Amino acid sequence: MEDKCRALKEILFGMDNGLIAPQFIKRVKEQLIEAWPYIKGSDAEKTFSDKLCRIEKLTWNNPLLEFILERHGPTVSGSSRAPLHIWSVDVTKMKATVKKGKYRQLEKRSKKFQFKKAIEEVINLVVSKSDHEWLDWDPERNRARIFITRIIPNNAPGQTVSGRRRRFRELLQPALKEVGWSFEVEDNRIGSSSFQVGS
Repeated sequence: MEDKCRALKEILFGMDNGLIAPQFIKRVKEQLIEAWPYIKGSDAEKTFSDKLCRIEKLTWNNPLLEFILERHGPTVSGSSRAPLHIWSVDVTKMKATVKKGKYRQLEKRSKKFQFKKAIEEVINLVVSKSDHEWLDWDPERNRARIFITRIIPNNAPGQTVSGRRRRFRELLQPALKEVGWSFEVEDNRIGSSSFQVGS
């Protein structure tokens, strides 16, 4: 443990303050990864040494080694943004602290969904009892099933899509009531007088 921490100190104390030069970045990273398990506070935000391969902007301000680390946890859940953590390691005390910074947009933001326009189109289709890929009418045309997955397809991050579909259902319910298609929601189906809603 002491050898690994000492090796990191020896490299850094021989450097000038400022951004670490490109030719030294690899060596500093390697020594930091070796010493990481022995630095107090290094386990904050579940930051284990295998994450350090993504560190950026290594900066030495004696006695502090500072860097930015991009985290990918939220992207696993479908987010298009990655949080940036700002780390500071006091190499004299071998103690690390972290604070959350901004977010980095990893994918192009999906276009804003036009709820009002989509709701109006559905209402027009329902009132006119028109054929459309969004609707599956029964023979009497007094009941139908609406396919929200066709109105809001999977063309955005998972959290965005699920949120849009939930919001669409919330807006659709009162809009249908206004044109006389009252209904009750049960298990994602709308019944009562006229309509059934499917996922």
